[in-house]
Amino acid sequence: MKSRIATVTKITDAKQSRLDRWVNQTNKFGSLTDPIARTTFQRDFNTDQTVMDSMFRYDWVTRRAVEIPAKDATREWIILQHDDPKRVQVAEDELERLDARGKFEEAITLGRLYGGDVMILGAFDGGDPIEPLRTPKRPILFLSNVDRFLAYPQTFYQDPLDPNFGEVETYLVNRPHVYGSDVQVVHESRIIRFDGNYLPPLERIRNFTYGASIIETIFESVRQFGVSNQAGSGIMQDFITKKLKIANLSELISQDDGESILLKRLGIMASEMSINNIAVYGDDEELDKMGTPVSGLPDMMNIFIDIVSAAVEIPKSRFFHNQTGRLGGDAGANDLRNHYDNIAAYQKNRLRAKLQKFLDIVLTPLGFEPGEMGFEFAPLWQLSESEQASTRLSVAQADQIYIQNGVVEPEEVAMSRFSEEGINLDDMTIQVKPREEFLKALEAGMGETPEEEIIGGEDFVEGEGMEGMGGGKKEEKEEK
Repeated sequence: MKSRIATVTKITDAKQSRLDRWVNQTNKFGSLTDPIARTTFQRDFNTDQTVMDSMFRYDWVTRRAVEIPAKDATREWIILQHDDPKRVQVAEDELERLDARGKFEEAITLGRLYGGDVMILGAFDGGDPIEPLRTPKRPILFLSNVDRFLAYPQTFYQDPLDPNFGEVETYLVNRPHVYGSDVQVVHESRIIRFDGNYLPPLERIRNFTYGASIIETIFESVRQFGVSNQAGSGIMQDFITKKLKIANLSELISQDDGESILLKRLGIMASEMSINNIAVYGDDEELDKMGTPVSGLPDMMNIFIDIVSAAVEIPKSRFFHNQTGRLGGDAGANDLRNHYDNIAAYQKNRLRAKLQKFLDIVLTPLGFEPGEMGFEFAPLWQLSESEQASTRLSVAQADQIYIQNGVVEPEEVAMSRFSEEGINLDDMTIQVKPREEFLKALEAGMGETPEEEIIGGEDFVEGEGMEGMGGGKKEEKEEK
């Protein structure tokens, strides 16, 4: 019986060792006795809220990993777009009243920390919170963020033909306060939801439809970084070791009171060095200091810094305020630009729709139609004064080439580049219909009327500012 069992085990091992890897039976490379072949992935991190709270509160690396993308995504905020500047001001005042920027930063932070957050919109529409949101009749009363551990999916859309089939329809929301708590069932139309890291469908179901906390991904890297720091601190404590040579030490210890005499001697020496910074010892004694070798320690610490930066997907120049360039290089600046590009992609792909829904709901009680107020995210990368001057010079030179080659007229450049909002250094925008009318007017020699209508209307005075807008060139064309 034992022989048969051994034979079966041997055949099974042989089959398993040849499934999907290279095997060397001589040195057991790739066999079941190879440590690499027997290594597998095991999850040992408990996604407990207490662990997340403790790490976020007391570990600075975890806190920065959670907060930096949320701060960067909302740092420059948004630029509202509307034909009427007064309407823009009304909308900006309403967003400031609700502290919209701060609430969005908090929502993104909680979503990253716990894997999910819901922002409750205190909209008064005359209906029950469990019902779908109708047109709000009064300005939004409040914005309240509730993390995933306090907002439980209650019901789901069950109609297979509904675009939201399988998604959460209502949440059981618990808003705790010092004086008590508020528990309500809230319809998803009254909520703006923020998820953490992406999870596949089945994993989302296991996680109560929410995403994953980023702490689950960075936990091991952060732990290794913390251990390396603590180990380095321990080395620094023992960096200097004092060596005391005492004659006849063995005989001294063998005496009845030899140990107490030795400890007393060491105490006197230590106190003298601590108080008077003087080492006192006799002729038959010798005191020496030994340094602990730390060669290679800085490089090892930098490796763990690189690992943390890679894990949290934030460059060292932003996360550790550590410039990665060498000999005047700009690697740190390039890393920072890439980081801001990633944040801009997050704003576009995952934040824009939430903000548009937010604006439509918040501004409706103020007389705005859904979609009436547009917006753009403010650029994250801000040019220095020298960079701005260089950019303006490059744009001006390009515009001059366009004008000289007859691609555009000077007046078109002026209208595209300069406006009440400031100077546009991005792509030149030429309106097709005004351009056609303007060129027809030039060909027909109709004087200054079309030009006045396009450039300044009634407020435009002939001769003022035309030197820089190509007025002389226009007269040359008419003479020709």
